[in-house]
Amino acid sequence: MRHRQETRGRPGANTRYRRIETIRHRLRFDVREDLVASDACSDGCWPLITSERDLTCAQVLIAYKCQPNLERRNHMLKGPQEVAPLFLRDPARIEGLMTCHFIALVVQAIVEREIRRQMASRKLDEIPLYPEGRGCSAPSAPRIFAIFNGVARQHLMDDHGHLVQTFPPELTTLQQTVLELLRVPASSYQ
Repeated sequence: MRHRQETRGRPGANTRYRRIETIRHRLRFDVREDLVASDACSDGCWPLITSERDLTCAQVLIAYKCQPNLERRNHMLKGPQEVAPLFLRDPARIEGLMTCHFIALVVQAIVEREIRRQMASRKLDEIPLYPEGRGCSAPSAPRIFAIFNGVARQHLMDDHGHLVQTFPPELTTLQQTVLELLRVPASSYQ
């Protein structure tokens, strides 16, 4: 508690003061040992909820353990595809945008599956997709697409805008190997 002059200026015999009280809140807590002990009994346990009524508890747990497969695709949406909130007023546009992202996810999954199947059928343990030519035993779609980043066809035009010559891209041996594994003819790049 403190006192302060009601008006400005030098204090005199008739100066009036007002009392100022400051309220300070303090927190106090007690540990309720009975609740802590009760919660400790369920530490590390969580409910698994499913809409499947025919599964046993063990089958629900096995289905839950396959969750990283779903989270991998969720990572692809948030990571390489960079899906983020947008302000689209029309629900049809939102559905269209998410359909495009879903199609991209399906294409990525098909590319990954096809290249891994072909690697298994040709008995390839790994292909050198990582920097410095390090081997990759389970190639992901972003890693596969990254090796094709610089591939481009060049067009030489004259001053009037007419095509003079086209220079096809020169594919590296790694790019050719990946195209063979995906069963995409290299001639499609020519």
